[in-house]
Amino acid sequence: MRLPPDIVKACIGFAPQAGVTGTVLPEIRKTRSFGVAPVDPLNLLQDPTILRQLLGDFAEQTMRLQEENRALGIDLTCATAVIENQEPIVEAYAEIVETGEAVCITDAAKLIGVPPSALFEHMRDQAGDEPWIYCRTGRPEVAFQTRINRDELDQKAVPYKRPDGSVGIRSMVVVLPRGLFILRAEMQQRERDRRRAAGEFDL
Repeated sequence: MRLPPDIVKACIGFAPQAGVTGTVLPEIRKTRSFGVAPVDPLNLLQDPTILRQLLGDFAEQTMRLQEENRALGIDLTCATAVIENQEPIVEAYAEIVETGEAVCITDAAKLIGVPPSALFEHMRDQAGDEPWIYCRTGRPEVAFQTRINRDELDQKAVPYKRPDGSVGIRSMVVVLPRGLFILRAEMQQRERDRRRAAGEFDL
């Protein structure tokens, strides 16, 4: 049997030529190894020192896994609670998006899961990158034209009943499905920023 050249070179590099040809090479040909005696695991377990070390390592790994599982259980419990609380809102939101229905700002706030006043405040915020609506004194809210052009908002004429019984027409901003999706993401980010600034834990 011919040995691979790399094995022969390694042997020659670490032993005199006579030792290689007289001892090393014959043993390698016979056992496919050299200088390493086989170890019986059962003999290792009979050594009290090794056995104590193995039991200690096993106990340490067990405790670490228990802590990881406990932490994972807490995280899963919190995540499950959040999902359960958000599920009705998500279902209603998905229904609106699928049907393509436009909703007023108050109904949009309910679908997003925030107070209407908070959503109105966010949409009127002129300090943001791009506000959604503006309001003139004594007049209803008006959607920014850029939001209308991107199919995020719309301005609709809505009939209403006057005190004298006659019917009037007033303008109202409605949120389209695309705008509802964006507003939901913006309000979630706003809440995360608020909690982070307050030092609260964020799931």
